[in-house]
Amino acid sequence: MDKQIEEVKSLSCHTSGVFSVVVIDDKTLASVGLDKQLVTWDLAEGKVLTKCAFEQELSCVEKLDENRLLVGDNTGKTFLFDVKQNKVVDTFTEEELAARVNKILKLSDTVFVAGYNEDNLRVWNITDKTSKTFADISTNYTSGIAKLGQNKIAVTTNCSVFILDWTTLTVDKTYGWDSETLNVNLDNMDNNDCYSLQVLPDNNLVLGFDCGLVLGLNSTTLEVVFKQIISADQQLNDVVLDGDNLYYATAKGDVICFNYVLKQKINEKKVHSEGIKRMIKLNDKQVVTASLDSSLKVLNF
Repeated sequence: MDKQIEEVKSLSCHTSGVFSVVVIDDKTLASVGLDKQLVTWDLAEGKVLTKCAFEQELSCVEKLDENRLLVGDNTGKTFLFDVKQNKVVDTFTEEELAARVNKILKLSDTVFVAGYNEDNLRVWNITDKTSKTFADISTNYTSGIAKLGQNKIAVTTNCSVFILDWTTLTVDKTYGWDSETLNVNLDNMDNNDCYSLQVLPDNNLVLGFDCGLVLGLNSTTLEVVFKQIISADQQLNDVVLDGDNLYYATAKGDVICFNYVLKQKINEKKVHSEGIKRMIKLNDKQVVTASLDSSLKVLNF
């Protein structure tokens, strides 16, 4: 049952915290960070392929296709980036957007959704560069966006989760919480903000909190399926699914393996000296982490 977490490779080039990383193909990664750089990497060699400087700190990156990325910055702008040309080819923003782009998710070849650090969630059309917002929704801080199928997405904020139809821009269901509704006996339950979101194979949701709580929700009814503290002093910043195991990246630089079927923590390992902002699956045996210590690491699990 013991799932070993082993470092395979460390990638260093950024001069400040790395906020996000994405797999371009089986040989190439792209990372962005507070040093305002987008870096592409040769994964096999662990070497830098290209670097591109931006005007502002970069907060997230999402793959559109094998030659184009969507890159969010600290001022509300999302850029369409051409990997081969190593340059920005388009920009998506509105005058009222001034907060950091927290999350970007590709919905189709021509549509993406972006969640921001303030009350904003927008669906963008890449072709005509227009955006639309959801009615009757207050997102505050967008912490997670995931596809549910049939034009549905799940969106988590610091204090709510929404099931949305991105084609009609309508809200299907909403579930909100506070320390009383979560009802977990912890000294730090004033910290009840959600920071990570994962969709399970049965389409149920798992939310990770800054108090170390994991909360399972039925995506159809948004009823609580399970809740468990996996580490009472760890903020759960990101998560990767592997079989019955959820791997959580924490704000202290650890990776925690939690079996959601057995409701049991399997393993925990210190990986970075500072917090991990993003963790993605590289293949069936490896993940990549991006950390505020300015490095990326490839891990076996």
